[in-house]
Amino acid sequence: MKLVDETCGPSSIPSPSRVRSEEILGRLGEIKRQESALASERFELLAELKTLRTVDPEITLTREGLMSRREARDVVSRSSAVEAAPLFGEALSHGDISVAHVDGLSRALKIVGEDKALLLEKIESLASAACHMTPDEFGRHACDTAKSIMADDGIGVLERQRRETHLKIWNDLDGMVHIRGQFDPERGAVVQSLIARRVESMFHSGDNDNKMEVAPGIEPNHHRNALALVGLVSGCLDTDERPVRAELVVHVDLATLQNGRHETTSVGPVTGLICLSKPCAGFRVKPR
Repeated sequence: MKLVDETCGPSSIPSPSRVRSEEILGRLGEIKRQESALASERFELLAELKTLRTVDPEITLTREGLMSRREARDVVSRSSAVEAAPLFGEALSHGDISVAHVDGLSRALKIVGEDKALLLEKIESLASAACHMTPDEFGRHACDTAKSIMADDGIGVLERQRRETHLKIWNDLDGMVHIRGQFDPERGAVVQSLIARRVESMFHSGDNDNKMEVAPGIEPNHHRNALALVGLVSGCLDTDERPVRAELVVHVDLATLQNGRHETTSVGPVTGLICLSKPCAGFRVKPR
């Protein structure tokens, strides 16, 4: 729990209900990670048991594991998927994914059938995507990947989409920064998921209780998307690096620099450049 400076006033102190809510949410996340680790251990034990003696996994799980037959079938299916893709077992043991992500992989493996090797060629990117997606998102993504592989030109399509991935950034005449681009389904799904999670965290932090000030014609959620993107990019910086600062370069003509403002000193309507009568603190002047 963070210590709150009493000088900030009582309004800055979180309410007991909010503090308790954050504790509950944190504990729910811990439980989910523990469940993932236990599931991974169960898969490892089943695999080891099969090397020691001949066993029927479903019968063993129903009798010794006290599971229903349906639960046992699910465990066996997940165990087979993890056996084929050890990276998912490793991510599961660390709590980075849940068994629901493994279910998504199992469904994808059933789609490709005997062509399982083609899907496993993409297992590293699938595992990375699973760590950044919700189970539902990953399930759709894994199945779409499997279906693209089964299509006649599926591999070619995905490769073309990766090559067409690009991002363009430029400034307009008013100084606004524009971003335009497109991503292949795999990377795009990760970007969408990360931004969506960031926007959701804004709601949990009380953003929905405050009025969102946006310009006419701008959707509040689109504004949140932009703020989420800035937050994500800022969070990717290494702590050893200097923080990113916006740099404003002011171009001053020699006459203004030497003699002060004159009749032609102005803000250029086309270039948007500002002419100043003298250098200001914090500005870097470059003679031209």
